[in-house]
Amino acid sequence: MPALLFALAALLPLTGPPPPALPTLQERAPAQGSGDVEARARELRAGFQRELQVWEQRRLKLSLGGRTPDPRALGPHPALAQAPLFQPLAEAGSPSAHVWFLEQLGALASAHDDAWQQREFGRHFEALLPAHAAHPDLFYVAAAVEVQRAVLGPEASERYLVRLEQESTQDEVRAGASWLRALLRKTGRTPPDPAALEEARELERSLVMRWPATKAGRKAAAELYRPAARAAETRLAQWVASALVAARAGQPPASWPAAPLAELALELEPLALAGHPLAERWMNTLLDQPLPADAPAAALRIARPLCFEPPDPTGDVVATGLSAYELCFRARGAEPATVALLAPFEQQVERLPFEALERVLTLLRERTPDADARRTIAWLCVRCALASGAAESYARALYWRGELERDAPDDERTRRAREACAPLEKVLVGGQAPELDALDATGARVQLSALRGRVVLLAFMNRFTGQGLESVEAWRMAAHGLAQQPFDLLVVNAGPSQAKDAAAARRAAGLRTIDLNTMQHPLLDTWMVRRYPTTLVIDAQGVVRARDLDWERTRALLSELVRAAGPPR
Repeated sequence: MPALLFALAALLPLTGPPPPALPTLQERAPAQGSGDVEARARELRAGFQRELQVWEQRRLKLSLGGRTPDPRALGPHPALAQAPLFQPLAEAGSPSAHVWFLEQLGALASAHDDAWQQREFGRHFEALLPAHAAHPDLFYVAAAVEVQRAVLGPEASERYLVRLEQESTQDEVRAGASWLRALLRKTGRTPPDPAALEEARELERSLVMRWPATKAGRKAAAELYRPAARAAETRLAQWVASALVAARAGQPPASWPAAPLAELALELEPLALAGHPLAERWMNTLLDQPLPADAPAAALRIARPLCFEPPDPTGDVVATGLSAYELCFRARGAEPATVALLAPFEQQVERLPFEALERVLTLLRERTPDADARRTIAWLCVRCALASGAAESYARALYWRGELERDAPDDERTRRAREACAPLEKVLVGGQAPELDALDATGARVQLSALRGRVVLLAFMNRFTGQGLESVEAWRMAAHGLAQQPFDLLVVNAGPSQAKDAAAARRAAGLRTIDLNTMQHPLLDTWMVRRYPTTLVIDAQGVVRARDLDWERTRALLSELVRAAGPPR
């Protein structure tokens, strides 16, 4: 009797001697050919899959609530009943039957030790290779190696996968085996082994190069993309920084360091060929052929994509893109055609970091002979400064508005700058604070003008998103320390009154709060609030004395102003 039948007999819930051996397929149907055997095996596999699906659904239902399924209600695994049907087909040489046994060994081995399972796996594997190297179901053999790897051990698992990779004639099978070889090196080790991780990356690189059109090739490309993209971003940033050092030192563009675009193309092109969409964007936007010949042209190639159309939305490349623009402006700022580079800034300037933008555009403004371009740059700086929400940037917005008024007082851009900056006069340091008239969370009316003679800390947050909640406890402590003094704390919540979580609700509880329930409320425009938290200190005369000052200085200023305001009224 074959070894597997002895094993199956041991699993049967019967007493007495084991049942007699089943006749082989040749004994039962000697006229059948190999084609009939394989067709029968495939038919049985299809039926088995249906039975297994029903059994798995029953197991999941019995496991609801974390319960352990009752074996009597669940019933035996379908493989136990099907094994005697597959055994003669395997003996007759059906590759599908051998694949079935490799897939189901875990279910069949419950009454046997690991050594039995290892022997059976090896026996069925050897029956498949090299005799059936072209069989499409070898893909499932690689999956069986992964499932059985704890029993097979790392060396045997590697040996089986290497043979699949070398002997199969199916690209999907070979690529899948290579992918699993990489996967086995990355899992099961705590802490991860750096040498094994590097071996895994090499396997993935080779896989992408050899079989880019396979499912495993696409998986490997996805694994390789993130570190490759971060490395590309780092190398571009390093190149731009080194080129800027040379440019700021007055060196001619011909002596600037060469851009690493060709090297980056070599690393990212295989991932693009494997169909990774972000790698394709890198190739289409930054690394498209022919590559630029000199450093200024390379800077021009990468500047706009990194600033406005980053190939990877998760990357932090805007600063590198702005520095690349600086290289362009240093090399070609006096050329009339360079002002055309302002077009994307006019469309998306609000999303750029103000300080870096101001530095770069100021350079072009100093070098370009185009008067209209200089006015456009001033207007762009106003827009970006206002979008930033920072008090320091607001002060720069007023500076650039002044530049427009001196240069072109009747220009449309000047008119728009005056209109956009008008609220700043009242909400920056030294301004007479505008009125605030609203209902607090209890329904009581709050008027800032009614609080004259008292110092006010006006704090904006967004309870729903959590922005500003980290400052709530400091505000509360300040109010507690100044209790019985001419001081009021007013908190304006820009989001819905409901907090995103209970902890956020507890932190904000007990504060006198005005809930706006929308981030488009006119009050936010009146006070020019673009980010959270935003804090303003308003003295007893209603004058803004500080905006977004660090908390230590804010607390000291509050104490000073409260003392100056005199005793409580």
